[in-house]
Amino acid sequence: MLELETRRKIYKFIEKNPGLHLREISRCTNIAKSTLTYHINHLKKIELLTETNNGQYKLYYISEKVGREEKELIKILRNKVFRRIYLYMNYYMVFSQEEIQKEFNISKTAVCNHITKLL
Repeated sequence: MLELETRRKIYKFIEKNPGLHLREISRCTNIAKSTLTYHINHLKKIELLTETNNGQYKLYYISEKVGREEKELIKILRNKVFRRIYLYMNYYMVFSQEEIQKEFNISKTAVCNHITKLL
């Protein structure tokens, strides 16, 4: 199933870097997006890859290696704002939503949404 060198390269890259989107995979592997799309679709068809959607991009994972909860965590931590808030929360341990709002210059609603998703 991974007889083609390009497919092996894509599979191994996604195995090491789960949760990336097509453009990022294309940039990192130097495989044209059209070629990458063709091979990813084949790997999905034979159920070696799965995808999730983060609202903006499709993110790719190895089917047997990443469970649903891990996919959600990877998806959240690949987002720069979520990752920064998560690291802030882990570093300070005691904080208020207002402190996060000031630190990241985002609205109270955005802070509440980010924290809810992280929880």
